[in-house]
Amino acid sequence: WMSTGGHLNSNYPTSALSYISFSESDFNPGGIENPDSVTPKVAFLREVIEERYVSGFTSYMPFNDARRFGYLHITKSPSNHFLLSALGPEPNQPDFNADFLYQKIKTSNTHTKSFLMNQKNVVGIGNIYACEILFAAGISPRRKIKYLTKKDCRAVVDQTHRIINLAIDKGGTTLQDFYAPDGNKGYFKIELNVYGREHQECRNCQNPIKRIMQNQRSTFFCNKCQN
Repeated sequence: WMSTGGHLNSNYPTSALSYISFSESDFNPGGIENPDSVTPKVAFLREVIEERYVSGFTSYMPFNDARRFGYLHITKSPSNHFLLSALGPEPNQPDFNADFLYQKIKTSNTHTKSFLMNQKNVVGIGNIYACEILFAAGISPRRKIKYLTKKDCRAVVDQTHRIINLAIDKGGTTLQDFYAPDGNKGYFKIELNVYGREHQECRNCQNPIKRIMQNQRSTFFCNKCQN
């Protein structure tokens, strides 16, 4: 999500010029400026946006999507956009708290990890963070979320705030060949406790880390530490 005229509130822009939707299949490589400088493996899209209403000159907007999950929309009203209007709160913001979570889970019949990864409940918690948050909170990913106590909810929220903010400070969890704008890699991966550590010893109890599949995604957890 990118804006040509507003400021960013976490991951989302507050304003933009117009609405456009396109994907890799819509892209005409002949439109790339200096095509030799863009490798197809890394950059699937590079479009020129003419910002007449903002800055009066043409600038370049690169959209690099190495995992091919992304697409780009530009809209005048992000809060009313169909992909944004139903999103939950940001995980590191005050409105994601124990009271909110406790009320939200009462009618849910899903498991804890699936609930945390649902963007309608809370945005921005992906597979890696969900595994790490539940480990830190001592809660099994196989547990039905509606059975969490208020104390459990507080632990989930506290660990979410801690881990997300730590990851931001450390540069995030990234693809092996991803570099931030300052040229540095994200190094949070070296501090992971369960994700990607199947059969390795738990750092707390030395039990082997287990891996199961949930919603076609790998889930890593300690069967002893996470009840």
